[in-house]
Amino acid sequence: MTDAGRRLGPWTLHELLGSGGNAEVYRATDTVGREVALKVIKARKPEREPYRRFVREIEVLQALEDKTGILPVVDAHLPANPSREDRPWLAMSIATPLAGALQGEPLELVVTAVAAIAATLARLHEQGIGHRDIKPSNLHRLADDWLIGDFGLVAGPDTRGLTPGDRPLGPVHFMPYEMIVNPQTADPKAAGRLFAREDAVGLGDRPAVSARRSPAHRDTRARGRRRPTPPKRPPAGRAC
Repeated sequence: MTDAGRRLGPWTLHELLGSGGNAEVYRATDTVGREVALKVIKARKPEREPYRRFVREIEVLQALEDKTGILPVVDAHLPANPSREDRPWLAMSIATPLAGALQGEPLELVVTAVAAIAATLARLHEQGIGHRDIKPSNLHRLADDWLIGDFGLVAGPDTRGLTPGDRPLGPVHFMPYEMIVNPQTADPKAAGRLFAREDAVGLGDRPAVSARRSPAHRDTRARGRRRPTPPKRPPAGRAC
């Protein structure tokens, strides 16, 4: 059961666009006709990790001076005491997911998309910001722009760890090996490189896979892929 038809702030929820463990995303409109993708967080306890990550996501996005290459944030609501009646949400521009934007497109457009996404990641990492959740579903096209969205796992220059240090952190099937083996020592920003290993690993083939393969083929491939078996992890240290 979804909340379609419900009002949150100025927004009326319509169909569900997607959902995950911590949030649901709806198409929503306001009274003047603006249309957005409204991310509604499920967490209702502000001291818990999911809500704290949502707060961090909004704070990092709003603090960016140069938002080029970032999925635009239209509006946000962060109640001090979230509840069923007063839920936290984030309104974003509606964009086309990468898989749909590149399906059947020529290689030249794939290269253009990769270059734009890599340039955005490089600029973020120069500012000490690591996205840590780069995967096709978090990459988008809006008009002629290639954009990065969903900063729910973002790490900033002054952010404190929220996830226990021995717990893998990142997108399943797209997570770099070091985040599986020892996430507490993996550097989300990798200072001095063009862009961080965590964000860059596999970036080159993700848009190409989206362009060449059908969704059914990609899903089968993902389900059949085995995650590497990590060695015994060291005792939990810093959070990430």
